[in-house]
Amino acid sequence: MNWNDRYRPKTFDELTGDGEIHQSIRAMVMSADIPHLLFYGAPGSGKTTMAEVICRIICGEYPHPNFIEINASDDRGIDKIRNIVQRATRNMSLDGGVKIVFFDECDGLTRDAQELLRRPIEKSRDVLFIFACNDMVQVIPAIKSRCAQYNFDLTKEHIIQRLKHIVTAEGLELDDFVYDEIAQKASITPKGQISPSYDMRTAINELQKRVALFNLHDSDQQVAEYLKKVIATN
Repeated sequence: MNWNDRYRPKTFDELTGDGEIHQSIRAMVMSADIPHLLFYGAPGSGKTTMAEVICRIICGEYPHPNFIEINASDDRGIDKIRNIVQRATRNMSLDGGVKIVFFDECDGLTRDAQELLRRPIEKSRDVLFIFACNDMVQVIPAIKSRCAQYNFDLTKEHIIQRLKHIVTAEGLELDDFVYDEIAQKASITPKGQISPSYDMRTAINELQKRVALFNLHDSDQQVAEYLKKVIATN
């Protein structure tokens, strides 16, 4: 199983990153009055995971019929967006609870499609809009101004902390330099940013690859030792 799926956080307590941001979002979600949300930051910084955690709290589980997820880089045209938003805002949820419309990679939406969202964001009741993007420049001011904005930015320390948690859960041990190497491979410097950000997905994939290679090497060593014993006894 892919370790990104196996170790994907399901609660606020399991999240890695800026604790103050997590606490702020948790406080709003637990209150009766939560604003629409806009998460921005580098790929693999936890934006989609946060939306899934919010779904579990509000809806009770993820996935859930009241959670409508749209990957805006795939569904970016105005007609498609109009149909989805109309279905979400005109029809009550089956259980009478809050509906969540999550636009992942919303910076991939056309400008017309983004403009279409202005009124539903403002007028819809019992519908929470959550947007996630890598590039805030591509998001129109009308959406930004209607949402509480949070910058997701993982540090090297965040990456290493999570990798060590996974390694411990797998019952393994790794030298510290391996964590440093993996974190370096997962570092990215977005345009216009001086300090690097870190991609958790890349880091975990690299960790799983390294562990698989180590296990393969250990297996080869064990076979070699066995053959030596067989030859020695003959």
